[in-house]
Amino acid sequence: MGKGHRFLIDVGPEERRSMARLGDSNRAFTRKALEIAMLNPDFLPRSFDLDEMQRDLELFESLQPIRQTAVSGLQSIANQDEGRPVVGMGQGVSGNL
Repeated sequence: MGKGHRFLIDVGPEERRSMARLGDSNRAFTRKALEIAMLNPDFLPRSFDLDEMQRDLELFESLQPIRQTAVSGLQSIANQDEGRPVVGMGQGVSGNL
């Protein structure tokens, strides 16, 4: 994993559990924290990479439309009544997956 995609890295289950997560609930906080940190660069330790934080936030933001489409599609499939078509709806194709 990760070849050709600099933002994809392999992490083990334990490391994954210990990592901070950026999600809908803390996105505004993260945006504001970045803004404040960029206005006050001496506020954080020198080892903290603000450019990397900005790139990570921009990547997260750019992936949101894809995430929303995937979540919406999965919810649509999960909410299908049994016996109703899932694929080819509105095109005269019926059947179940």
